[in-house]
Amino acid sequence: NNLANAYKRIGDLNRAGIAYRRSLALGVNDPRVTMNLSETLYQQGNLEEAAKLAEEAASKAPAFAPAFKKLGAIYLQQGRTEEAQAILKKALALDPSDLDARANMAMLKLSLLEPEDAQRHLEEVLVANPRHAGALVNLGIIREDQAQRMAAKECYAAAIESDPGMSAAYANLARLLFEDGREQEARNLLKQALQESVGKDLIYLDWASYEELANNLTQARELLNKIKDKEAFREEMDWLQARLHIRNKAFEPALKILRSIDPERLVMPDSHSGMLFDLGKVYDKLGRYPEAYAAYEQANETKNRRKGRFYDEELDTLTNLRIREVFSADNWARLQPGRLTARVSGPQPIFIVGFPRSGTSLLEQILGMHPDITPLGELDGLTGIVTNSYKPQIRAPDRYPQGLLNAVAEKEGLEALLNEYRDFYLETARGALGHDDDVPWFTDKLPHNAPHIGLIHLLFPESPIIYMARHPLDSCLSAYFSNFSAGHSYTAGLESTARHYKNVMTTYRAVKSQTGMQTLEVKYEELVRQQGPEVRRILDFLGLPWEPACLQHEKSSR
Repeated sequence: NNLANAYKRIGDLNRAGIAYRRSLALGVNDPRVTMNLSETLYQQGNLEEAAKLAEEAASKAPAFAPAFKKLGAIYLQQGRTEEAQAILKKALALDPSDLDARANMAMLKLSLLEPEDAQRHLEEVLVANPRHAGALVNLGIIREDQAQRMAAKECYAAAIESDPGMSAAYANLARLLFEDGREQEARNLLKQALQESVGKDLIYLDWASYEELANNLTQARELLNKIKDKEAFREEMDWLQARLHIRNKAFEPALKILRSIDPERLVMPDSHSGMLFDLGKVYDKLGRYPEAYAAYEQANETKNRRKGRFYDEELDTLTNLRIREVFSADNWARLQPGRLTARVSGPQPIFIVGFPRSGTSLLEQILGMHPDITPLGELDGLTGIVTNSYKPQIRAPDRYPQGLLNAVAEKEGLEALLNEYRDFYLETARGALGHDDDVPWFTDKLPHNAPHIGLIHLLFPESPIIYMARHPLDSCLSAYFSNFSAGHSYTAGLESTARHYKNVMTTYRAVKSQTGMQTLEVKYEELVRQQGPEVRRILDFLGLPWEPACLQHEKSSR
């Protein structure tokens, strides 16, 4: 057992597993040894055998809390939520101070559509131990689901600082960095993970997956080859191989692999739904549309069960209604005089808004080829403001959007609040990869900013706002068919996607009408059909000279 522990400390899980098995074969009747082997198998991705060993330990030692804690974590990862809940309750009954079990209970509550309970459990853990790495990772996952990417990154970074061996923290932070275009920074982080953490096979698999998502196919294959002889994540590796075929438009070979994958043998929590999304894409590319839709529908249903994802239509409708009320014509007459007319120095934002999958990325690629514009992607500065998460402990009267009207009643209150908002937004933009102080404009293409154009105008009266419009059916179907990494709970169903679309578009058009704001509407279909005239019209709206490079957006690095 001691030899196995030594192997485990240096990350040699194979030899550790062999040594633990030998110890048990010699007749050692200690549940700790059984659980050590279970934990080793868990880290190798062998959840089925890990669960059996944990069940055996829990049965032989019914007062041994660590066995119940690990068994609950395994059940949770396997999607066995009812069993996980019963086991974790038992673990906490045996040891109420077990912070790991409480952190796992938080994730269970989230999957059971009980986010407030999840947050409560995590807060209890972090009050007891602010550096608890597992709780920080779980809180980061919650923050991602709340579209608070910056806060999620902070959680993952804090988890790594607290426990340099926490592989999930490295993987999640690296993924966000890849999505931000900060690829080399992500690679350096993953190299650190290979040195510090156990579960190196999983790190290689995650890394290869991120390179594939970034379209770095050669690097993805090289990383995949490092673990090609491993069996622990065989189905996930086959899935990644299928994705590489998709990248090369080899859809028939991709389909053959995807149809051969046994969903029951997929180890990672979100692999099953992700594989089904790719299956839908392949069927779509092959013109097999009924099968494509069925695969997408199954993908979303699987994702809903796994993540406890649902669309709260009442909350969404109420949120949009409040925005429309705050930016009514009467209220706008009170708010507009307080807009920030004094322009701060440095680059200014161009906002590209709309609905997800409406063409905002295409337009940013086009504008990013202009020498006077830096493309910065989807910034989360405005999200931090409208979700009231940009700073801790915001007083209820100060929360957006009602806080804007409350601030009007205070002397210099609105100006102070708007300056606080703007400073936060610009600080976020300056931290984005590629920000250039010598380029006068930068783009923020976060579609979700569409309902908040009133706030945008108060913060940046001179900033242009471009609304990307696409046929509602195409927008909704494309969003429903997309495997978003976090947030977008409205895509739980096609009908809920349409309802959210209606809410967002109603708010955008109402605020625009009530405030008399000027925005430029660009139709995605027209931009694709006659790119030259449309780009000229857009540059005229921005007050920028013609730039031929804008017609070569395929050369964009975004």
